[in-house]
Amino acid sequence: MIVTIETERLIIRPVVPDDAETIFRWASDPEVTKYMIYSPHPNVQSTRAWLEIMRMKIPMTLGSNPRKRGNSSAWAESCITKKRMSG
Repeated sequence: MIVTIETERLIIRPVVPDDAETIFRWASDPEVTKYMIYSPHPNVQSTRAWLEIMRMKIPMTLGSNPRKRGNSSAWAESCITKKRMSG
């Protein structure tokens, strides 16, 4: 079972490959990434590669041990009314 948190207005879920275009918009911005541990993504392919790495690290199922698979904070938030990732 994939871990998803849902409220009246918001869904928080693990990132998925379909989020690449949205993530690239902010992950390629030097102003956004200047305080991050990674450099701006030069292209959407690098964002897809980053997403694959994060997918392998995130404990996505209930009962997963985060220490076994890494401890990532790559989660997406989506507005329920717009049905798309917002951050």
